Amino acid sequence: MHRHTWGLVVILAACGGPTERDAGPTERDAGDLDAGEQDAGTFDGGTPDAGPDDGGTSSCGDGLVTGDELCDGPTVECASLSTRWSGGRASCRSGCDGYDVTTCESADTRAWELVRPAERDPRWSDARCNDGTGFDLLYRPGAPGSRLWVIWLQGGGFGDDVAFPTAERAALLTSATALDDGVRGPLPAIEHGIFGSAALNPDFADAHMVYAHYCSSDLWSGQGTERRPVMNVDGGYYFAGRHNVRATFEILRQRYGLDDGDDGLRVLFGGESAGNIGSAQTADLAAAQLPRTTAAGRLRYLGDGAWLVDPPADMPDLFLGDSPYADAELLDRAIDYWDAAPLSTCPSTLRGECYLGRGWYPGLVSLGIPAAVATSNMDEVVLGLRGICTESCGTPGRVCYDGCTSLDDGGYEDWRASYRDDWTAEGVEWLFAWGSVEHTAALVDDRWNGPLGSPEPLRGFVADFFFDRTPPRQVFANGADR
Repeated sequence: MHRHTWGLVVILAACGGPTERDAGPTERDAGDLDAGEQDAGTFDGGTPDAGPDDGGTSSCGDGLVTGDELCDGPTVECASLSTRWSGGRASCRSGCDGYDVTTCESADTRAWELVRPAERDPRWSDARCNDGTGFDLLYRPGAPGSRLWVIWLQGGGFGDDVAFPTAERAALLTSATALDDGVRGPLPAIEHGIFGSAALNPDFADAHMVYAHYCSSDLWSGQGTERRPVMNVDGGYYFAGRHNVRATFEILRQRYGLDDGDDGLRVLFGGESAGNIGSAQTADLAAAQLPRTTAAGRLRYLGDGAWLVDPPADMPDLFLGDSPYADAELLDRAIDYWDAAPLSTCPSTLRGECYLGRGWYPGLVSLGIPAAVATSNMDEVVLGLRGICTESCGTPGRVCYDGCTSLDDGGYEDWRASYRDDWTAEGVEWLFAWGSVEHTAALVDDRWNGPLGSPEPLRGFVADFFFDRTPPRQVFANGADR
């Protein structure tokens, strides 16, 4: 058994890699966000009925917000929707699927805003972290007139009390950010990679940016509404990742101009590490929120750093953490622990396999969502959590896990080949694979816009995929194909 906890993953992956931070402290700083603007006003967007899951029939235009409606009734003050808006009034769109905010006056076009959905509308009361505090996300408006969106799920491992003790997870992975809803300002700590400036990120710099905080420990797939038992946690935890993703899409549609009726809307949905797996598990939800955009091929998926392969059942030394099970069986048990819902279009008969690349990738294909995969087949985090040293373990700048075991040359080659076999079997068309040890790339400047040993940057590859600039291609770097 390998007692390598997710603490290191918090450093490398929980914030996607732009900055390294300690997993330990429970106090959470507001950082560079200006807390001066916090009051979103009083929302008067119609009379809420039983909420989005009441099973009733939606009657758009009757002044009652029912069924899956996000608004109904008279115009509202834009400032009641978000601290982004400084003036103007917004009317409910004709389909009652959100407000037309094109007439709203912006307070600051490019400042980040912390958004806590449960504090805006009781329909999102189930969007919460493990400890019951309200789930939050960060939103940065796009350039004026932009119809591009990047909606990104944060990573940070998982807790299941088999492979990884849930109670040992860091505070920021189980609890809300210590910022008030509506606070706005700069946040340079995450303005890297795909969130970066135009100089380093010309293709996506003008997009509306969304970074959803991972605090549910369930690979974004928990769907329950009650606390569940957790070892060494009095009262247990909520596992509400799927509720959090639904709230993200709904509040963006309701208050920020994410409009499925806009024929120019283009959305890149994805995540890094656990957010890679979680965005795959919730891609069916994203497609249901944006059906016209999905049908037109303008909802696209980018997975960064978490194409999991199942180690052979006769090689327990490769199992994750303390698990006595191979990955698919481990995650099948975790589904019950979390009360989770994996991707509904996953073709696998074993539910846990839906969290592996060979389960979620064909599920995305079935949904009609074009998908690009960026990953390493010699990932030091994934190998380290299996107790395996990387080939470069101990060299300057590289992680070497305490007590890790080295494989012989044939073992490393077999590990690389297991990834290549998966990619071939599933027919991955857009693939950016590197054979070096870096875990994720999309939120790290010198991996997004620089070399991972490739003749082209990941940024250009993703832009070609997203904007249909070239036919699909596979890129292998740093020995990923050897």
